[in-house]
Amino acid sequence: MSTLSKHLDEIDILLGLQAASKREVFQAIGKHMQTAHGVPAESVAWSLPSP
Repeated sequence: MSTLSKHLDEIDILLGLQAASKREVFQAIGKHMQTAHGVPAESVAWSLPSP
């Protein structure tokens, strides 16, 4: 098992994600974290590195 996989649940692996930019990826991660874990999307997107 890889180090990364120790920190992710299956629900958090978004294999079908389509994004045209890094910004869209971060927005999608934020939306997912809000829906799946109740973490506000803005907090997640703000915490990720700037595109």
